[in-house]
Amino acid sequence: MAHRKTLTQAAKEAKIQTWADVPDAPFKKARITRAEAIRLEHDIAFKLVWRWDPDYNNARKQYDPAYQEFPLVVGYPETAGDVAWLLNFARSVTPPRPVSCRSGGHSTAGYSVVTDGVVIDMSLFDNVVVDPVHRLATVGPGTSFRKLNKALDEHGLHVPGGDCDDVCVGGFMQGGGFGITSREFGINCDNVMQFTMLTYDAKGAHLVTANAAQNPRLYWAVRGGTGNQFGVLLDITYKLYPLGPLWGFGIKWTNIADAPAAIVAMQNGFMKQGATPKLGQYPVMMVQDGDTQASLGTYGMYDGPRAEGLAALKPLLAVGTPKLVFDKVGSYRALNAVILPNPHVPPGVTSFPPEVKQSAYIAKPIDLDGWRKIVDYFATRPNDTNAVFLEPYGGAINRYPANGNAFIHRDVYMDFYVDSFWFKDADQKAAAAWLDGYMKLIAPYSNGEQYQNYPRRNTPNFATAFWGSAYPTLQAVKAEYDPLNVFKFPMGIDPAPSARGKQQLVRLSKKAKVYDADFEKFKKRMEASQK
Repeated sequence: MAHRKTLTQAAKEAKIQTWADVPDAPFKKARITRAEAIRLEHDIAFKLVWRWDPDYNNARKQYDPAYQEFPLVVGYPETAGDVAWLLNFARSVTPPRPVSCRSGGHSTAGYSVVTDGVVIDMSLFDNVVVDPVHRLATVGPGTSFRKLNKALDEHGLHVPGGDCDDVCVGGFMQGGGFGITSREFGINCDNVMQFTMLTYDAKGAHLVTANAAQNPRLYWAVRGGTGNQFGVLLDITYKLYPLGPLWGFGIKWTNIADAPAAIVAMQNGFMKQGATPKLGQYPVMMVQDGDTQASLGTYGMYDGPRAEGLAALKPLLAVGTPKLVFDKVGSYRALNAVILPNPHVPPGVTSFPPEVKQSAYIAKPIDLDGWRKIVDYFATRPNDTNAVFLEPYGGAINRYPANGNAFIHRDVYMDFYVDSFWFKDADQKAAAAWLDGYMKLIAPYSNGEQYQNYPRRNTPNFATAFWGSAYPTLQAVKAEYDPLNVFKFPMGIDPAPSARGKQQLVRLSKKAKVYDADFEKFKKRMEASQK
């Protein structure tokens, strides 16, 4: 057979030919010559999208249109070597360019894309390899939960995941990862047995495997330390749990006046203590699609027969005048895809609107009067798309060893968070002000912590809110594995370690086996609870 150019080579040459029509200005603005850009294109065998390419605006998009960032280039690596090339390129140009990693692009503060920098898009790292015998799955960071849940369902296996099918595991896991089944199986990062990561220092890129025995400090830090901090995640190995058909339920209080008492009942009997961990739910206050008035609903799954689930919910069903609006038995994948209601959106709106989000952890019970004030404030919303969510903790989340990883939010009732949207630029300030009012109202009941997977730009004291007393240790791990601070962004970890952080790092190293033993005890308790 005669030799011919590959389709990739042909496409690159065709793309470079179109650059002849691009004026010099975009290259000068990017501080890179046309000849250098052409050389770089010829150097590599994967996709690059530059500022002057026609598909640039699509490549730089994030899930939330509130954040408009303009990177120099978006790279779509296919191998670890491709990732290393992108890191070397970012460091070799003058001046060195910032780097951001993007798996699903759902960063609520828009940090998965960086202006004037290099975006490493990991969407092609979406492999899923399931070992049903040992109940393990090795998953690429760009794997969506739609794909992962589908692969696990085929084997009757499960790991806690997000409710949104488009979210990918890379960012989700590194920020912790709450899911409807977390009270039974833990936070997503609690179930990580191992991962591989490409780190970077003055000698270049390094392929690192991290688990309880190898690189235990990095293993501790990445699980909850938040993405784009220590390196580029290449894959994750999860411990899996057998999971058969579940009963999916939805309870709705159409009379919003019932909401305070219903939330008190959830708080006191279905979160930090009370209901079996086999019952997971997601309470939400919103104007649902098709409704004209705000309501409280809770939507979840019970790992067991419908009758048992109904019996477990009996105390909640006795509060006010609720209706059972979702009642279906199915697999986790099938239920998770349809169980949560959609918020109301104005007529004619077809795309995701800009939003600002913030969370607060509730570590002590709120009385009925407190919840009345919180519910009443919802009536001041500037639009009917805004929503309030409660993520119930307790169960396996709170039983996990306190020092087992960098996810510190354990001894709490719930994560309380608010989504505030706007549809016109002129309404952005009102959306942010309304959210600020909610956060001020909830502050007396919060322990000061926030879920790092829901960052909000310009949040003061974010390091304490996200990582608490673990922060000095995270700084020391950051200095060890990212000494050049290649993975830097406004709400990242400062790599300058304090004396306290160095001391904690030494203790962490000495206790790595202790943490491992704690985790083994935890796994045995979890496995016993499944029998």
